[in-house]
Amino acid sequence: MDGYTITVLEADERHVTAVKITPPLAPGPQFTA
Repeated sequence: MDGYTITVLEADERHVTAVKITPPLAPGPQFTA
């Protein structure tokens, strides 16, 4: 994922890690779990 900024927002043993993925040309961050 060249140009993407991936930031780990939260890590929990019991839940999927929340990750903020910001595409290089996107107006705002995308959230996925």
